[in-house]
Amino acid sequence: SKTVVWLPATKPNAYGWHWYDSPYVKDLGSNIDNVWTGDIVQMNLASGTPHTAIVSWKNNTTIWWIESNWKLDNKVRIRKETLDHFLKAVKVNGEYRYTAYRVIGG
Repeated sequence: SKTVVWLPATKPNAYGWHWYDSPYVKDLGSNIDNVWTGDIVQMNLASGTPHTAIVSWKNNTTIWWIESNWKLDNKVRIRKETLDHFLKAVKVNGEYRYTAYRVIGG
């Protein structure tokens, strides 16, 4: 049996931080406390840069990301970041500009 999941497009464009609705993913909202290993986070950094990362691990203070192009060098790597730093990086005018998703079907 082959399982395939089609992840939805980002809305309204590549600079957004929300996906269109999909039967394959569960929207976890903007509560980083809800994420688990393997969840995907769409974000728009305060710098205006869109970014997508996969949660490798998380505890009460720190999150480890699997991501590409963090250093604009086309390499995939694991990066560690405090949750406080992450929340500051995605907060603009009092709004947290990120959404977490869990792949649930396929």
